[in-house]
Amino acid sequence: MIYRAHHSFHRQITDRFLTGMALAQVDIIEHSLLNLQTFLQIADEKGDSNEND
Repeated sequence: MIYRAHHSFHRQITDRFLTGMALAQVDIIEHSLLNLQTFLQIADEKGDSNEND
């Protein structure tokens, strides 16, 4: 039940965030978030490798 409520909350946030945006704008946001995710994954991997030094 808690998982479903949390999932619903995230869906509402996303829906409200994207309300009124054109599909092209949503595509730009999605692309930007994927770029950020990639950057953070690389930074995390570099941080993990530096912990052993």
